[in-house]
Amino acid sequence: MSRREEALSRIHPLVAELHRHQRGLPEGIADGAARSPSLVYADGLLRHALAGSERSLLPRQLVVIGPTQSGKSTLVNLLLGAQAAQASPLAGFTRHAQGFLCGTGAEGWSGVLQRLLPDWERLPAADQAGARGDQYSVQAVVTDPAPWGREPLLVWDTPDFDSVASCHYRDSVPALCALADLVLLVVSREKYADQSVWNMLRLLSGVGIPLLICLNKVDSGSEAALLDSLRSRLTEESLPCAGLLTLPYRAGIGDDPSLSGEGDDLRRHCSALLERDRGERPGLAGFLRRHWPAWTGPVRNELDAADQWRQQVEEAVTAALQIYRRDYLEDTRCSDALQRAMVQLLELLEIPGLAAALVRARRLVTWPANRIRELVRTRRRQAGGGPGPDAETRVLDEALGHLLTRLQHGLAERALEQGPPLSAWWQAMGRDFDRERQPLEQAFTDATGHYRAGFDHEIQQAARRLMRHLQAHPVTLNSLRAARVTTDAAAVALAVKTGGIGLNDLIVAPAMLSFTTLLTEGAVGGYLQQVGKELRQRQQQLVEETLFRGVVVPRLDSLPERIRCDRCHGIRRETLEQADRALESLRG
Repeated sequence: MSRREEALSRIHPLVAELHRHQRGLPEGIADGAARSPSLVYADGLLRHALAGSERSLLPRQLVVIGPTQSGKSTLVNLLLGAQAAQASPLAGFTRHAQGFLCGTGAEGWSGVLQRLLPDWERLPAADQAGARGDQYSVQAVVTDPAPWGREPLLVWDTPDFDSVASCHYRDSVPALCALADLVLLVVSREKYADQSVWNMLRLLSGVGIPLLICLNKVDSGSEAALLDSLRSRLTEESLPCAGLLTLPYRAGIGDDPSLSGEGDDLRRHCSALLERDRGERPGLAGFLRRHWPAWTGPVRNELDAADQWRQQVEEAVTAALQIYRRDYLEDTRCSDALQRAMVQLLELLEIPGLAAALVRARRLVTWPANRIRELVRTRRRQAGGGPGPDAETRVLDEALGHLLTRLQHGLAERALEQGPPLSAWWQAMGRDFDRERQPLEQAFTDATGHYRAGFDHEIQQAARRLMRHLQAHPVTLNSLRAARVTTDAAAVALAVKTGGIGLNDLIVAPAMLSFTTLLTEGAVGGYLQQVGKELRQRQQQLVEETLFRGVVVPRLDSLPERIRCDRCHGIRRETLEQADRALESLRG
């Protein structure tokens, strides 16, 4: 594969995807802004360029195009020397592309043609009723003598490119022109100045495919003036043309085209152009560059919108983490990591022998409280409720709710601010966001449970660090052990006096006050505060990494890539950038 072919092979996937997107647009929005024939032409040109040696299997391609009532079918019959091309009996005009194969010796071409027109359907030659623009037929035309000799030639009669109904089949014209070795544009004196004709000329120009223009139905008195006018317009717009021909209006010109001298002249001009080398289209890269901004502009706008969305997600996550830090980590009434570490430390401070007895005593005296708690849980379950969330879980749920509400409002605002087609993109994002919300909330809840369970290990590690630090300070350690005995005894006594109704029999005031006072004062106190700070930092890190970065951000950031929208492209930035680089390499 040559350097040029390699670059074109990287460009074609993007162009083909843009073409598929265009073809899939709902008919109601398939206006000129959304539907571009240049994409159809580019897709065909790239397929032809990448066909390589298979191109040599194709017969020469002569594509006849023109607006309504220009006489295309009549001209095709002149070229063939036979009455072969016919309009649809119902519509009165050509409904789908009709190919007419002249000459002999062509083999293997039909498979190549189908690969170059991958989304088209081949019909029987006689079937015109109800035909669509993505259908075609090919039939052999045998005449004696053969007007084109033995060299195989495929002459195409195409649908009108300017009729009211052309939206259903107009893509067939640029698609076939992309395969052409010669394009023959047929226009009448009434139609040659139409905007649709000049739009088609601008589209086809500059690629390197020869273009022959035939002014049909011209009387001798106006022929010179019409030709001068046409040449002047072509020069003014810098549109190359391989030749200008005229055909007079003659009522019976199509009745017996084999006897018409005009047919011989027409074939002679076409033959001279068809004998040119079937090499590369030298203007293909320039054509791609000219239309590249228009094709990729909507894609870039969507990618920019996706970047804006991800920025909104980042800002919402930052705000949610601030809520978590403010309402939980920095609120001494809620943050319980250090207290949980101290509880673990209390267990590590148990005195052998006495500890076992006190544990049994605690279990005994707290039985009523445990029983009451079990009854409360049972009644909540029967009422359809459940145990309330702990402080951290509650704050995390509130932070997530704030994040999702903020993003939902942002999507609605963007959909109102942006004009089409970006408004449709933001609306589709809003719909997908609503569908994603409940699964995201459930995934967040599940991840919160896993995070909470996993953080118990961090608590245990912190308690062991405290214990090791205390072991380096034996005086304080012995004092704490003594306070632990007093605390256990006081806890038992208080539990007995209160009937065991204490939700946490390990931390009981005022007896526990002596323990916590000893632990927080002096040199050990500074270390304790450092452990508490590190626990809070670790909590914030885990919450950000495992919950928000691990669950929320991936689901929300990927929404643009999973967008469900007929009017949206959904093309990845990597695909666009690869095609951009390949196109730039063609300048060398």
